Amino acid sequence: QAGISDATIKLGTQAPMSGPVAMIGMVADGIDLKFKAINAAGGVKMGDGKIRKVELVIMDDANEPPRTVTNARRMVEQNGVFAFVGSVGTPQNQAIKAYVTENKIPNLFIYSGIYEWGDEKQNPWGTMLVPSFTTESAIYAKYLQANKPNAKVAMLHINTDFGTNFLDGFKAAIKGTGVTLVAAQSNSNNDPTVDTQMTNLKAAGADTLLVATAGKAAAQ
Repeated sequence: QAGISDATIKLGTQAPMSGPVAMIGMVADGIDLKFKAINAAGGVKMGDGKIRKVELVIMDDANEPPRTVTNARRMVEQNGVFAFVGSVGTPQNQAIKAYVTENKIPNLFIYSGIYEWGDEKQNPWGTMLVPSFTTESAIYAKYLQANKPNAKVAMLHINTDFGTNFLDGFKAAIKGTGVTLVAAQSNSNNDPTVDTQMTNLKAAGADTLLVATAGKAAAQ
């Protein structure tokens, strides 16, 4: 089996180690630290009874889906990884899904929570790690119903399926409640600021802000 020997298993991951959301590259750093600790403790005992060390290949896609595809092909065809693990990003994992499916490469613990990752028909060779964004938004809605039942909510969301899943999930979760969504504005990871979006949200008369974006925009 490619990527597996009696002593080792080779896995690959990628994250935006550079670019506008480079802080999310910490996900890959965390995976690397964990595997190093596991290897130092002796390795992983697997289903066949053998104990293997994990070899982790990390590549930087700079938050650019075409680069994610190039990296995926390189990790499989040149580095010989058995599977991907913890790869970061919604459009990035969407970009490699066809390649993963065609070549039957496990794409495990995807670091994204869009609905399709939990659908076996849409994502037959992948598993998700984080809760779905629709579930997350419903949790926020439930919190507001309990603690601010007449909240007038403004949402800043990223312009990917992460943001649209979150927005749609929140709308569904507040139906029939006193919580209202008075405005929603989207942003791109490449926007220099979200000043315009925030001005528009404030003008809508909101008293509660819900943020469904990442990196610099979330910090701003």
